[in-house]
Amino acid sequence: MRFVKNAVVVLISAAFGLTMLGGCAADGAADDGVLAKFALEDVDGRTSVNDLEAVGLEDRTGDYIASVRADHVLIIDAETEEEGAIPLPEDEFYLSVAPYVTRTHPCGFHSLTTCVGELFNADFDVTVVDDTGAVLVDETVTSEDSGFFGLWLPAGVEGEITVQHDGLSVTGPLSTHPDAKTCETDLQLT
Repeated sequence: MRFVKNAVVVLISAAFGLTMLGGCAADGAADDGVLAKFALEDVDGRTSVNDLEAVGLEDRTGDYIASVRADHVLIIDAETEEEGAIPLPEDEFYLSVAPYVTRTHPCGFHSLTTCVGELFNADFDVTVVDDTGAVLVDETVTSEDSGFFGLWLPAGVEGEITVQHDGLSVTGPLSTHPDAKTCETDLQLT
């Protein structure tokens, strides 16, 4: 039953991910009323990302979609499609990562409320090195119930991420520039 439910969530996440890649969100100005409606008006960006990333699949709300952009979290009311924005720290970049072995989904902007990866509550050894050779991350992290783990990185860098899990590993490029994706789902462990 969990597999069927997860498959449905993955399909919904993939559809939403493609939609967000295409930038189909409404073009209007952000509505602070949306944030108030969901009691998010007084939450700072880092806290909102960390808290929403940690919400278990069973506890996710369908009331709104929270999509991480380079400089803000876009909150979209599922009923009205009105938008609100929670600013993120200017000097940091949030990258959500879902390494996989057999299945993934395309993703550009990470959805804290709909994205689902393959490896739930799994431990990963993660190293991030920038293009000057400086080590930005070298630690063991655990993916959330969603199969994603998040990294707060310095904004404006290029580099490389290496992920190891159960004898498998993968290395790929990484960017934290304003036009970079916030959802990394292309790292296949082999």
